[in-house]
Amino acid sequence: MATGPRRITVQELISRVKQVFPTSPDAYILNLINDAILEIGKYGVKIEYVKTNSILGQRWYNLSDASGIEINKVLDVSYMDDSGNYIKVPRLLNYHVIPLTDTDETVASPSYTATSGYSNPAEYIRWWIEHDQLAIVTDKSGSWESIDESVTSGILLHFYAEPDILAIDDTFSSTYPDLDNSMHLPIVDYVKRCLFMDKAGATPDPNASQISIMMSQQHDMKWRESVDKWIMIKKDKTGGPRVLAVPKL
Repeated sequence: MATGPRRITVQELISRVKQVFPTSPDAYILNLINDAILEIGKYGVKIEYVKTNSILGQRWYNLSDASGIEINKVLDVSYMDDSGNYIKVPRLLNYHVIPLTDTDETVASPSYTATSGYSNPAEYIRWWIEHDQLAIVTDKSGSWESIDESVTSGILLHFYAEPDILAIDDTFSSTYPDLDNSMHLPIVDYVKRCLFMDKAGATPDPNASQISIMMSQQHDMKWRESVDKWIMIKKDKTGGPRVLAVPKL
C-alpha cells in the first residue's frame, strides 16, 4: 500500500549528506539545516496561538521577536466574552482616519478579571497592526478608545510562527525538523547545494570547480521545485460534512 511522505530524523538527514560529504562537520551541516528551516518558514508552515492579557487603557501590544513570541503574520484576533469564550473580532482597515479620544495610558497595576464585560466583543472591539505593534480599541462608549478593562488572557492571537531551529545538543536520532513531513527530504538538497558551492570555491582545479557549481545548481533547482510545489499544494486537512451556523434573531 502506498504511503505519504514519512518523517525523517535529523540524524538521517545528516547521514544522507555525509554519503557525499563524509568530512563535513555535523555542526556545520546542522547550521545549514537550520538555514533551510528558516527559509521555508517564510511561507507560513507553522500556525500557533498565544493568549495575552488585555489591559485597561493600553492600546498597543508588542509583537516583536524580543517579546518572546516569533510572529511572522497575525491571522486573526479573538477577544474573550462574558462567558469566557473567545470571539473573533474584525480587523479595522481605515484605522488611520478614526479619531481616538483617549491618551493610551496604561494602568500601572491593573486589577484583572477572569472574564470580560463584553457579551459580544465583535460588535465593539477592533484591531490592527502597525510595524511590530498590535492595537486593540473599542467604541463601546460611542467613540474609539483603548480597551476599557483588564482581563486575564483576554486576547487570543492565531498567527504564522517561525519554525523551531535545531540545537547542537539535540538528540538527532529522535529529533525531527519543525516542518511538514513533505519538506524533510528536500532539506538534503538545500544542504548539498551549499556544500557543493563551498567545494567549488575551495578547489584550485577549474574543471572540478565547474563540476561542483553544476551540482550545486542541480540541487538548488530540486530544492526550489520542492518549495514551489509545497506552496501550491499545501496539505488541506479540511474535510467531512459542512453546515452554516445561522444566527438566532
